[in-house]
Amino acid sequence: MKMTEEKFLRMKLDERLLNFTPTMRLFIEDVLQHRSTATAYEYTKDLSLLLEFTKMTDKTTVVSDDRMCHLSFVHYTDFFQYIKSYRLSFVSPTGNQLNQTFTNSTTGVNRKIATMLRWTKFIEENNYSSFVVYPDLALYDDTRPAKTYLMPETIQTLLQGVSQARAVTNWQAQQYAEKTKQRDLALIVLMLYSGLKVEECLNLTLEDIDLTRHQVFVERNPTREQQIILPLESQEYLRDYLKLRTHIELGDSNLLFESLHQGKMHQKTVRLMLKKYSERFNLTTIITPQLLRNTCEHQLYLLFDKSNNKVNWAVGRRYNEFKNQMELQNRWLNLTYTTD
Repeated sequence: MKMTEEKFLRMKLDERLLNFTPTMRLFIEDVLQHRSTATAYEYTKDLSLLLEFTKMTDKTTVVSDDRMCHLSFVHYTDFFQYIKSYRLSFVSPTGNQLNQTFTNSTTGVNRKIATMLRWTKFIEENNYSSFVVYPDLALYDDTRPAKTYLMPETIQTLLQGVSQARAVTNWQAQQYAEKTKQRDLALIVLMLYSGLKVEECLNLTLEDIDLTRHQVFVERNPTREQQIILPLESQEYLRDYLKLRTHIELGDSNLLFESLHQGKMHQKTVRLMLKKYSERFNLTTIITPQLLRNTCEHQLYLLFDKSNNKVNWAVGRRYNEFKNQMELQNRWLNLTYTTD
């Protein structure tokens, strides 16, 4: 983000903070320590809506800090219904009084619920509130859009074909396949079992993989790192590659994946690699990184009781943490594409 844009957002954020109660301001200051200004500004807008809704329901122009810290569960649920479609009055730059209707889809409402989850967690953990609301708030479960995904039989054909260097037609291609198959398998299983994006895979370092704890550390953005589960079925491929990778001399580089020319792999290289395997093994579809990720999401959807919100949490989309997060991680650990 350019500095001018950063300053502009901070100015808009500070303007809204002038109307906030002391604890609301403390919350935004806490968000700014862990998130970008843009994210903090979105939180500020959501809290501004909550503040205006509270003024409207209380029929007052001023709401105390104590009141904002002790809103009931019913008040929050009424607020979530309200923001599905609401009207605001404001003065235009030309001085005219205007009314405008705003609407939010389920996704938009969920984003605001996620803000309220963080807000209620903050005030309860810091003893600003004696009400216990956070554990009862929950996202609306959105309808899952249909996505294309791979069948288990196709996955087994792909993994076994790469592992055994099948359908290689000449000696030179055989030599290349032997050099790259373990690297390629490790890349494939990270997208297929852990739902990583191709760029996230290529940014991983050797230190990011922790097979002992069954997890990989992924930097979702410069301010947020997430621990992603490595299912047991994927770990044999990763373990084989790590043994090979630690014996490869690549200068000062500690990147997990590098090309044979000792440079960082490009996303295009991965896409071409997957296309090559799709054609070599006569698969019914051309495999892409997104298709592997979609397949992982579909499997998680089934494992997580068909909850799209839990899948969003797993693959790094910005939603809340779940109270039974450990149970979800244990289910993920046992993700399998093996057919009986």
